[in-house]
Amino acid sequence: MLAQVEVDGKENEIVAAPRLLAGVDLYKKIVVADAMHTQRQLLLQIFLAGGDYVWLVKENQPSLLWDIEKLFEPPQPIPGLGDPPGDFKTAVKTGKGHGRIEERRITVSSRLKDYVDWPYL
Repeated sequence: MLAQVEVDGKENEIVAAPRLLAGVDLYKKIVVADAMHTQRQLLLQIFLAGGDYVWLVKENQPSLLWDIEKLFEPPQPIPGLGDPPGDFKTAVKTGKGHGRIEERRITVSSRLKDYVDWPYL
């Protein structure tokens, strides 16, 4: 843990996160947060401090979620041309832990930055 802040009884994590991050050196750091923190103002704060972010996207950002799901749908071949071009990269890691085998997979694309209206994606 790098830092912590107290959350007032009338606040939630969304209100406390900017205060917490203001006290941490974010230069060349990557901030990872759950879907609750997928907020434009928070990512702007991180970016302006020289950091980067990895956000989870769920139903709390329905337009962004829909856009991402559409971009990452399997490509539909174009008759006579084959698969549409893409820059999708997938990494897979398999490991054993807690009595089970886990496979973690991530697929990324630089096309997101021009595809959705989300700062610094």
